[in-house]
Amino acid sequence: MSDNEAEEDWMNAWDSGLPGSPVCQPETELTAAADSSGISHKDERGNAVELHSAVVINDNKAGMEGLDKDRINQIIYEASRGSPYYKSQQKKEDQLNEQIQELRERQRKLTPQQVAIGAEKADQLIERLEASRDLSRTIVHVDMDAFYAAVEMLDRPELRDKPLAVGGQHMLSTSNL
Repeated sequence: MSDNEAEEDWMNAWDSGLPGSPVCQPETELTAAADSSGISHKDERGNAVELHSAVVINDNKAGMEGLDKDRINQIIYEASRGSPYYKSQQKKEDQLNEQIQELRERQRKLTPQQVAIGAEKADQLIERLEASRDLSRTIVHVDMDAFYAAVEMLDRPELRDKPLAVGGQHMLSTSNL
């Protein structure tokens, strides 16, 4: 394969629109993404079920330390299993895993020359982006996750010792967990 053909193949992989171009993603990252599609859990009969990432608690936030994740995930599972939302999330994760497998296959087919060309192009892109960065402005982001829950608890003190979630039919805005 000539240098031009290798570069063209790399650009086609880059332009394909698939997330996480295989040129730039080491297999360990792809493996982690594929293996994080669900969390093993047991249903009421003790059978192993897979809880999808969209229907398990995300405790990667301040104030979430010490929660009983297994118990919370059990509650979420019982409330959502068999629902259209759960089935939809399962279908999305199956599609994502299929995409990851396709990317792994494409990654295995890359030659060392293609990987080197991709790394060189990525380095050039990083250089151009770094040269164009504007650090003259300051942006402040105020994270107010618990704001609405705090307002509800001020308005209704009887809610202070109870799990509280604020939101609408399709979206949870905040909670006090």
